[in-house]
Amino acid sequence: MEVEEWKASIFGLPGCSVSELLKFLRSKIGALSAQVDMKGNKAFLTIASSKQANALKRVDGMSFKRSKLSVRVTGPSGGGNSSMEMEGSSSRVGKGSKSKMPFKKSYNANEISALESALAARYDAGSQCLQLDALHQVGNARTFAPHFGNKVFVDLLLDCLRRNVPDLAMLSLQHNYIKDLRLFAGLGKAVPGLKALSLASNAVSSFKDLDALALPGLCIFELGDNPVTRNIDPVEYQWQVLRRFPDVVTLDGAPTEATVRFPLPDDVLASVQASPGLPATGSYAEDGGPGELVQAFLSKFLAVYDSPDRTGLLDAYHPTESYFSLTAEGDIDDVTTDAFAKKKDRRPRRGRKKGKDDVADPSLVDYYPLSRNLLAVTTVTERMKRVACGNIDVINAITHLRATAHDTSSAVADQVVAYAGSVPVIIVSLHGVVCETADGIVRPFDRILTLTQAEPESLAAAAGWPLYVINDMLRVRKAITNDRQADTVLRALSPGPSGPSDAPSLNPDQMSLVRELSLQFNFNFEFASAVLDANGWMPDATLAALQEMDARGAIPANAYN
Repeated sequence: MEVEEWKASIFGLPGCSVSELLKFLRSKIGALSAQVDMKGNKAFLTIASSKQANALKRVDGMSFKRSKLSVRVTGPSGGGNSSMEMEGSSSRVGKGSKSKMPFKKSYNANEISALESALAARYDAGSQCLQLDALHQVGNARTFAPHFGNKVFVDLLLDCLRRNVPDLAMLSLQHNYIKDLRLFAGLGKAVPGLKALSLASNAVSSFKDLDALALPGLCIFELGDNPVTRNIDPVEYQWQVLRRFPDVVTLDGAPTEATVRFPLPDDVLASVQASPGLPATGSYAEDGGPGELVQAFLSKFLAVYDSPDRTGLLDAYHPTESYFSLTAEGDIDDVTTDAFAKKKDRRPRRGRKKGKDDVADPSLVDYYPLSRNLLAVTTVTERMKRVACGNIDVINAITHLRATAHDTSSAVADQVVAYAGSVPVIIVSLHGVVCETADGIVRPFDRILTLTQAEPESLAAAAGWPLYVINDMLRVRKAITNDRQADTVLRALSPGPSGPSDAPSLNPDQMSLVRELSLQFNFNFEFASAVLDANGWMPDATLAALQEMDARGAIPANAYN
């Protein structure tokens, strides 16, 4: 006689051993005999006792070493538990099972009437919720033969929804063995105001199936206990759902991770919109290049990087041929190699008030132990020590960096394809701002990723990474502080439209001088370039002219950022 096995998945584990986990579980549920396979912050258990498997469900939501655990138990037949229920739906029915209803090719008036009666009995007008869980178990089900693999029946159901409950806000379709979501392509048109949908405990096997659903207003969604969601990483799960339904705020009963937002007062917004700053172009990708592939990779990469556990990026880096380096840039006053450094005692007084902006950013201290800044680290030996080599060393390095939250919608990502011999590599330059979640610090960053295709049999491909990172160069700069923070952040988050720049055509040396002058004196681009041009692009002559203008009070107020 074959022994039935129960499967359990535990998510959200802190760092612990198998013995520590089993000791904790036994302290909560008593006897437990199980085979345990641990992978990062997840554990997968095989249990021979249904009593122990059911007892394990009680651990869901408990705290273990200050981490809240999420538990899912699946029975031998594939049915399972979902710890979340849609508001307004009744208690769960039995395990999901394939419908035994006949496959009807047409419906007569009596059968349609029976279906509408079943819908009316399960509709709550107060909450505008329709609960159609296990529709094959209703009393008169044999009359209208509900079969969710039958296009004729699904089309009839959608038509009944359109005619009878067009204002439907919540719909639950659990335990109906729904497999092909293409049949529900018309759901959004039938009930355009749908806000909550539950497809939990069905037979959905691919996230691509969700592409058939056009539900722009969906904000509550359940997909748990489907083949596609079993044993999946929570970060990957949320990413797959939000890329299709970006307005979802509750997934399987739990809030989704909030998008990075910077609360700005209306007066700040108005002032910044009135002076948009320099024109900027959007992201660049070569025609015919792997743009969508890279975009999907970056979205997933940054989502895992922003998660509490960055070890999920281990397989995204090449096991042996991957490198990571960090540069942390301090205050501009700490750099003494620019063309104006010798004239600091002559700089104009306006715009140079002594204060926090003249002090090296203290929050950068956390980055200095790994920083490879070539001005601060002068020996080759020390520079090489600060390069992480191989995916294990890389993960060890990035897990020691500050917790972050990226706003991918505002970042600019330029990508080009190059060749190392016959092997194509993709070079991605990512520019934007990032929020450090521990204390709300916002700072600019640049990140250059060199990517190559992951072999089909590689660990990266098995983990859902189509590309490997073979080089990762991260540069973080001084935090945006004081009353300039909101202004700078908004400018970074709101690039101008793509297209040719309206800025004057300057050579690289002239652009370098403009940048240095702007940074040292807080001048805007227009004034800095104009005063340099008026003095023949000579630093000494420019400084002398500025000193004379400052003595006369002739530097206009709009010359400053």
